[in-house]
Amino acid sequence: MTGHKHISGNPSDDAVFTDIVRIYNEPLTAFVNHIVKDLGAAEDIVQDLLLGLWMSRNKVDLNMPVRNYLYITARNHAVSYLRKHRRVDNTLPAALPTDEQTVLFMIEEESRRLLHTAIMELPSRTAQVIRLSLEGLPQGEIAAVMGVSLANVKALKSIGIKKLREILGPMSVLLVMISFIHVYGECGK
Repeated sequence: MTGHKHISGNPSDDAVFTDIVRIYNEPLTAFVNHIVKDLGAAEDIVQDLLLGLWMSRNKVDLNMPVRNYLYITARNHAVSYLRKHRRVDNTLPAALPTDEQTVLFMIEEESRRLLHTAIMELPSRTAQVIRLSLEGLPQGEIAAVMGVSLANVKALKSIGIKKLREILGPMSVLLVMISFIHVYGECGK
């Protein structure tokens, strides 16, 4: 699959650590923000997590799945933050993520990242139609935004979906379903 890079090695290697930050900073921040409901705090928590990883780089071996380590550590840091910054009534929010929810969030974020990487490989107009479709815009609105005909939007969308299937292989159907469920799930809230 294009765009997916397995990270292994020791984070004391600058290139390995740079890959970790590049790939996981944004999804980890979204995950922590989902828990703490404060983007600034989420960014600080992830920065502290990555700094801690760098500081202990000589002790950490990333020949294991780094994604699992990062998400579990991020969840633990977020829960610690919530405990430290309890609300006035001295309770924690009831909706702390379970292990299963953490895994589902990891899968959703990884799927989004893979789909985004694949979309970047498409020609610009085709990529724009796919992105706008994933944002939930009807084809008529996409045509108006782009200043093209509805037939052109339909053709570009069809071509884009076909190319994404080629790029993503067997994962293509699952990734598109997750993206559409996410878009339409949020619209219904």
